[in-house]
Amino acid sequence: MTSWQIEPGQARAIITQAETDAAGIETATRTLESAIGQAIAAVRGGTQSAAALADLAIDPIGVDVLAAKQQISTAIAATRSAITAYEHGDEEMATDANRHVADVEWGGDE
Repeated sequence: MTSWQIEPGQARAIITQAETDAAGIETATRTLESAIGQAIAAVRGGTQSAAALADLAIDPIGVDVLAAKQQISTAIAATRSAITAYEHGDEEMATDANRHVADVEWGGDE
C-alpha cells in the first residue's frame, strides 16, 4: 500500500508565499507600462521604433499577464480547497480509528 501525507500548515505557508509572489506581477506590469510610456515619449514619432512601441502599448503582454494571474488565482484556490478537504478527510479517518480502538477496548468489535 502506498501512502502520502500533507502537512497542512506547511502547505498553506507555500500557498501564501505563492500569493505574495503573484502580487508582484501587478508591480511588474505597472513598471512595464511605465517603461513603455517613457520609451514612446523618448522616440521621434513616425519612426519604426515609435510604431513598434505603440503596438506594444496596445497591451498584448498585459493580456498574457492577466491570463497568467487568473490561472495562478484559480490554482491557489483549488489548492486551498484540496488542503481543507485533506484535513477533513484526515480528521474523519482519525475519528473512525479512535471509534474502532474504543470498540476493541470494550470488546465491541473484533
